[in-house]
This record gives sequence, C-alpha cells and structure tokens, in this order.
Amino acid sequence: MTHPSPTRVFFVLALFQKGFTSVIQTLNTVDEAVGEDALLSCQILQPENVVHVTWQKQSLDGEINLATYNNFYRSKVNPDFTGKVEMKDGGLLNSSIVIKNVTEEDEGFYLCLFIANPAGALTGRTFLRVYELHEPVLHMRESNSSDEFFVSCSVTGRPAPSVTLNVPQQDFSLSQHNTVSVINTEGTFTVTATAVLAGCNVTGKQARCAVQVLSRQKEVFVPIPDVKLTTTTGLDEGSGSASRCFGLFPTVGMLIVAVTCLCAALVFIVLLIRRQRSSPSHRGIEKTEIRQTADADTVQDVSSTTEMSQLRKRTPPKEIQPKCEVTAPASLTAEAGQPLLLSCNITTATGNTIQQVRWLSRHDKLLLAYDPRVPVRISHQEPSVQLTGHHHDGSYITITRLRHDDEGCYRCIFDVFPKGSQEGQTCVKVTGKVRLAGNKTATSGNPITLSCQYSLPERVLQVLWRKTAEQGDTTTVAAYSKPGQHKVEEQFRGRVSLSRTLDDTQLTIQPVRTEDEACYTCEFHTFPDGSRSATACLFVYVLPKPEVTHVTSSSGITEANCTAQSRPAADIMWDIGGDNRTIGPPILSAYDQGDGTTIVTSTLLFQAGLLSEHSVKCIVQHQGLEKPLTVPLNTKVSPVVVILLSVCGVVAVLLLCLCVCLCKCLICTDD
Repeated sequence: MTHPSPTRVFFVLALFQKGFTSVIQTLNTVDEAVGEDALLSCQILQPENVVHVTWQKQSLDGEINLATYNNFYRSKVNPDFTGKVEMKDGGLLNSSIVIKNVTEEDEGFYLCLFIANPAGALTGRTFLRVYELHEPVLHMRESNSSDEFFVSCSVTGRPAPSVTLNVPQQDFSLSQHNTVSVINTEGTFTVTATAVLAGCNVTGKQARCAVQVLSRQKEVFVPIPDVKLTTTTGLDEGSGSASRCFGLFPTVGMLIVAVTCLCAALVFIVLLIRRQRSSPSHRGIEKTEIRQTADADTVQDVSSTTEMSQLRKRTPPKEIQPKCEVTAPASLTAEAGQPLLLSCNITTATGNTIQQVRWLSRHDKLLLAYDPRVPVRISHQEPSVQLTGHHHDGSYITITRLRHDDEGCYRCIFDVFPKGSQEGQTCVKVTGKVRLAGNKTATSGNPITLSCQYSLPERVLQVLWRKTAEQGDTTTVAAYSKPGQHKVEEQFRGRVSLSRTLDDTQLTIQPVRTEDEACYTCEFHTFPDGSRSATACLFVYVLPKPEVTHVTSSSGITEANCTAQSRPAADIMWDIGGDNRTIGPPILSAYDQGDGTTIVTSTLLFQAGLLSEHSVKCIVQHQGLEKPLTVPLNTKVSPVVVILLSVCGVVAVLLLCLCVCLCKCLICTDD
C-alpha cells in the first residue's frame, strides 16, 4: 500500500523532574487520508527502567486505552479496538501502533506512556490529522453565447480543498473565475470553481482541473469540443484568430445536409404508413380484432371479480402478531467491588407462555434459573447472584460484588412455549478505581500514614507515590513494582517507608516535619487499564506552647505579654474576670519564622491593682488543639490558704525537732 507523504514534524518531549531527565521522540503531527492506515511511533532516547508501554487516545471523557506492552504479557490490544489497532513494535524503548482504515472519528491526540521505575509515566503526544479528498468532477457546456463555454470543477474533501482551473494552450483564455465552498453535514467541504472559456479551438486540446488537500493532489482533464469560438479580445475577421477558425465552415455545411436528408426520409415513411391504414380491408380486420379482444377482456374481468369476492368470504382477516424478541443493553461498564444490575425484557405473541428464565455467565455457567409463573420457583441460584425483580415480560438480577474475572458477556434465555428459546446478551467491562482516604492533618514530630487502594489489584504492575509542594514542584517519593523492586528516593530515606503491597499501598512518614506539608499522589500502573491515580493533601500542625510574662512600671502600669509559636498562627485572647481597668485593647503582633511557623505575641496594659485582686489569664486557640490552652498570669492566694500553709510549716518544724531529740536520746542510752 502506498501512503501519501504526510507532513511529519519531529517533536521531542522533555520531562524534567527532580532526580531524572528523560527525553521522548515522537511526531508532532501525522497526516493520513480516510481509508488508509496511520502509523504512530514513539521512542525513548535515554535509557530508563521501563516496566511497560501504554498507548492512549485523548477524548472529552478522558484517556482511552488502546494497546499495552510489557515483558510479562507481551503486546495486548484492548478488546474494544481489536482489528482497528495493531501494535507494530513490541519493545519497551521503541513502540509503534497502526490505526487501520482511519475515519474522521480517529482524528485526535494519541499518547504513548513509558511507565518507568521509579520515574513513573513518561509521556509523548502525537496528533493524527485525518483528511479526505474525493475524485474531482469537471464539466464543460456551451454558454448562452454560442462562441463561449462554461467550465466548472467540483470536488469534496476535508479540510476544504483548493481548486485550480486552467488551459495549457495559448489559443484559449479563462475569465470570470468564481469559487463557492459549501459545508456538508458530515463535516466535509464541497468546493466548486467556475470560469468562462473563449478562444479558437484546435482538435485535441484539453481543459485541466487540479485539486489539493494538504499534501494530497489530484487532477482531471476534459477535451474541448470542436466548435467555433471567437476570442474575447474583439479581433476582426481578417485577423489571425479569424483565419484559424475559418476551417470549421465545411464541417458545419456537411452536418446541415445530413440533417436535411434524414428529415426527408422520415416524412416519406410517415406518409406511406398513413396510406396503408386508410384502405377498407385493413380497417375491417382491425375492428374485428378489437371487438374480440374487448369481449375476452370483459369475460376475464367478471370471472376475476367473482373469484376474488368468494375468496374474501372464505379467508378471515389476519391479525398482526407481535414478534417474540428479547431486548437487553448491549454493553455495560461497572466498577470492581460494586454490585451490578443486569436486565432483560421480552415481547411475546398471544398464546406463547414463558416457562423458564435462565441467566448464564461468559463461560456458559448457569447463574440463576427460575419459573416465572406465580408463585416463582427458583431451581438454581449461585451465592453471588440475586433475583432483583421479575414480571411476565422482564427479568432483573444483581451480581452482589463484581470481581475482575466477572468481565465478559452474560446471556438471559427465556424458554417460551411453543415458540422456543429466546435470548439476549449484555457484555460487561470491569474497571478499577483508586480510593484514597482524603486529606489528612498531622502534628509535627508525630508519625502519619497515607493509604491508597485499587479495586483491581490483580492488574497492578507498579505503585508510585509523588509529592507536589505548594510551589508546584513535583518529586517522586517512593515506588514498588510487581517483580519485588522497592525504592525510596535518597532525600526521603530514614523518615519515609513504603509498604511492599500493590493492592493497599501505605506511605508512612516518621517523624513529620513542616516541609512534609504537600499534596501526595498515588499512581497505580495497571495492565491493561493504564495509569490510574488519586491525590490527597497533608497538612502539618505545630502546636503552640504559650509563655506569659509581665512587668510593672513605677507609674503603676503593668504590661503583660502572651507569646505562642505554632503552625498555622494561633489566636490569643485575655480573660480579666470582667474588670475594666485595662488601658486599651490588646496589641497583637505576628512574626514569620521562615520554617513555616509563626510567633504571635499579644500585649495587654492594665493598672497594677488589677493583678493583685483578679486572676489574669491568657487563652490560646489553635486548629490542632481539641480545647484552648489557658495560662494564668498570677495566682491570687486566699488568707485561709496562707494560714493553712503556715500551720503546716510549724508542724513540720516541730516534727523534725522531735525526731532529732528522740534519735539523740536513743544513741545516748545505748552508750
């Protein structure tokens, strides 16, 4: 098969991430005609530990997986594109696919994803531009003026083709050029170019129409009729142009003589026929034949009418019976781990009875069988299948928990008497979904674990965790792949650990620091589903430890300060027991420390007498605290407490003296 020379511009996609640099070479644009095969290629220029390669097509609903290649399963094409997509090169560093018999729907962006460990998905992108160019149609007809011809060339294509009309010979000229473009409903363009041809003809001359879309070009020729034309420049009969056209007159004279002879012959034949029909013998024979033919037709019509009326009396009118037909959804897409509802409906004719309904799996395994007549009797039922609903013309079952091996086509069979078995079919595609616990908060110095699950763990080849900081920088944290390869990036070693699992992956950070605050993405590289991911953000708190100080000036004014360092900034309030001897509202100041924490200081001025009569308290509130922290500025001691403390002190002194005396007495007695 020969391809047109499409416009192919080499495009190099460089992906720069911290810790690696990889370059993918692909084609920016590939042009291909409708009905041809399009070749798309990608090559990774720098060696990477590529696990598998996936080809995807971008659509409004997201990426659609076309084909995948890895060393475990080799090349595999998505069943939905079998016969449409072919994986040509099955390597991990150089991959190509062929889109067969391209149509307008195949136009768009195609992605080649090289899944590397631990780099993740390295992506190249190619735009497939589909064009079409039909055969041009060139017409030439005589215009209202006998010495000019009207030339038109029409062609259909996408995008709008260019049309050029010309006459290679110098004896002719084209004027009054006009081009009209019409948009068709299927998105193509029909372009028509017209012009007026004038000049003196010479046998064997042709008009030419050339059309072009992108790099594809076609042309068509039509001969110019051997008819006298005069130039549009107004030359007289004695000019060179008139002398060249003069040779046409003998041919025109001969044509007139031939037409005259033909007309005379036709007149002679007509007169001869009329004379023969006017003779008496011919008229008598003709009348007899007409009368006999009419009598026979009358007898035949009467007989046919009688037979038809008797046949209508014997044959009752037929009733239009509905067809016995089963309807079911052709295809369904469901998430693994979730319930799936399957339904079938049937229309039956009068006199037909449904005696049994059966549901079969993709392996023709019987899932459910029951007699729909009241009361319903279930003769067979698998534990994972439930009869959700039923009536005389429909059946509904539910697969309670969908697994990856439940993918395939399911059949519902209605055993109808006397019609026989009628069945419908629904094909189910099982997809996986990433589930993440959501955003989390952690306290600086404590451990935190981020968890992520994929509902189809059997298809997971690699798990990758990425960190995206507030500034937008993305860094690979850790990765684990199916062969047992486990890697934590050097800058995170010692504090970060990744579980060696593919279904429920857990990333643990211990201890948490303020620089760990970011959004974390878990990527599951699956086969044949491609890359699936989810993102959650981690917020790190530094809890406040408030400190309270105060100083009293000689003028009797006390300045109290309450300070708290935290992340995010804390809120500070004062509790003065309802007293109004403060001097103005508290003064608040905040200082960013550069490590993500903020020091907040609240200053309160009040009269010194307030401190001796009331308990002044600093109250600190923070998002990471279950309840506010309260720190008193002083402690007001009551007289009862003072007396009690004094008595306790005297008693303690007396007891000490007594002990000393007893000890000495005992020692002396022993001597």
